[in-house]
Amino acid sequence: MKNTLILAAALAGLLLSATAGAAEQKFLADRHAARGVACESCHTAGKDKAPDMNSCLKCHGGSYKALAKTTENLDVNPHDSHLGEGACDKCHSGHKKPLLVCDQCHEFSMKVP
Repeated sequence: MKNTLILAAALAGLLLSATAGAAEQKFLADRHAARGVACESCHTAGKDKAPDMNSCLKCHGGSYKALAKTTENLDVNPHDSHLGEGACDKCHSGHKKPLLVCDQCHEFSMKVP
């Protein structure tokens, strides 16, 4: 009986820690939803189609140049790149972990939302 209680407590602890870890994993879509932005606001071509760059820019600067201005005070401006105007979904993803494309060649310590 004692072993059963210990096992049950251990399993409960694992379940709670897994749930807490999942709660901390917030994706860009979660952040938008928390701010009251409906899925259709970004997914204008249907929910299974990724938002295009114009959908992003209508809320985030209006133009790529204006967006780059908003991030110009960072150590490295990810929106002012020698690669030109990169599509938003190359780094940002609504439903999975983001990826800094620059890190394919460089090693920047930058958090991508």
